[in-house]
Amino acid sequence: MLATARIQSLPYHLLTPFVGVMSSSSTAVQLILDQTASVLTFSPSNLWTSDTSNVWYGNSSGWASGTNQASKGSFKIDFQGTDIAFFGNTPPTLYSQTFNVGIDGTSYQMNYPEPRINSQWYTSFALNDSIHTIELSEMVQIDIDYAVVTVGNSTALQGSTIIVDDLNEEITWNGKWAERRGITYVTGLVPGKPFGNGTKESNNVGDSMEFTFAGIGIALYGIFSWKASGFITANFTITDFPSNSTSYSEEKPFFSPSNPPDLLNSTNFLFFNHDSLTATNHTLTVTITGVSGNQSLILDYLTYQPSFGSLSHKPDFRSSTSPGVGAGSGSVPSDVGNVSSSPGGQSSHVGVIGGGVVGGLAIALIAALLFWKYRRSTPKRVKQGESSDLIGDNTCKEPSCSTVLTPFPYGASPSRLTTPKGMSLEQRKAELKALNGQIIELQERMAAHSSDPVVSPPLQTTHTDQIRLLQERIEALTRENERLGGYDNLGPPPVYMHGNETAIVSDGEQSTASQS
Repeated sequence: MLATARIQSLPYHLLTPFVGVMSSSSTAVQLILDQTASVLTFSPSNLWTSDTSNVWYGNSSGWASGTNQASKGSFKIDFQGTDIAFFGNTPPTLYSQTFNVGIDGTSYQMNYPEPRINSQWYTSFALNDSIHTIELSEMVQIDIDYAVVTVGNSTALQGSTIIVDDLNEEITWNGKWAERRGITYVTGLVPGKPFGNGTKESNNVGDSMEFTFAGIGIALYGIFSWKASGFITANFTITDFPSNSTSYSEEKPFFSPSNPPDLLNSTNFLFFNHDSLTATNHTLTVTITGVSGNQSLILDYLTYQPSFGSLSHKPDFRSSTSPGVGAGSGSVPSDVGNVSSSPGGQSSHVGVIGGGVVGGLAIALIAALLFWKYRRSTPKRVKQGESSDLIGDNTCKEPSCSTVLTPFPYGASPSRLTTPKGMSLEQRKAELKALNGQIIELQERMAAHSSDPVVSPPLQTTHTDQIRLLQERIEALTRENERLGGYDNLGPPPVYMHGNETAIVSDGEQSTASQS
């Protein structure tokens, strides 16, 4: 990871978050806030109830059960950070698929990404690193499960809970873990997407994962199948770092009981939790020790309570850990003063790719082709009676697949690519200028890495897709501007690079000209 490099982040309500920049002394982090947190206020209170189920984080959600088209609900939260996202169950098609957002004096309307699905359904635009208030209103039959806040340099972390996706480069994966990306799990209650839009899965004895952290408590979450036969056993060991002395060890079997809940799969399933650690550095190691039947260990994310008080005091353990077989590339938002996001998969966990400039570029090209092939694949809904409980199951079982990951933690959504209603002409002008600047910075960063003898394929793929999404955003702004009066007050259309071509956004269309 190039610790000193930074790029401008993209607004979360416009684009899917992508891999993040790391500060020189700490990796970017996100905080998870359960819907039961005192900072969340639901109104009117009589329209909201707590829904209890094994599919929710903390086993409950805030459900707007008393709302309808005539009586709508709202909720408000105060937070400090550079953006905020909300997760939960969206309304069915019977109800309105739009809601209103008010944040720091800016108001606009949003669409849910899709009806009746447990997923990330909103992320704010870029914010400065300060205290913010956001209120979402006009809500009908929505479930609020939890919120995720991207940490800035000024965000206080004492007493908070950090969430780490399975894609994060700080996690080392050893063995034959399969990666599932862009999937939806059939739960029997409401379909659910995993955090980060994917999971890692194994039923191979000896496969393991490691995560080193500075904290006083840690928990591991994933997906559990209640209909799978047999069992899987895993050992959970916490050692002090770097002494490697064991402070806690436990072996746990996981199997479906004789009277399982009325579910197919549980999302946000708690596999392990230990919250009485000393305030020092630790390593959690999870090892599969036994397998019977078709049960698997499916891991999604982990959380921990930090023993450090701010981002600048977060230890960087990456240079002290060794790469594992199938180690995933990192994917976390940045600590830049907004919804930061930037390339993050350049760690030893991905493995060193030697061979100079030519070899690095060749590998990057292969990775891009594989990613393109993956994006073209059409997700298929699982037919009734099949063994899989997944929709759009993109499984990667080869060790090399870990370097061809979807670089976006949350999955694209149409609502991210629309212009918020109420944006003024000056706001659109400023955003077009900012987006064009972001593209230029991405191009410069790609050029710098293309001459680096050690190149990470996910980095190249990530930038290409970021530029593509920026292009889509620029086109959306252009169409909105034309609808409201044309380019007259916005100046000339922005120019950006796409591969070896230069494209000019004009009149709502894209034209290309090969560069000499």
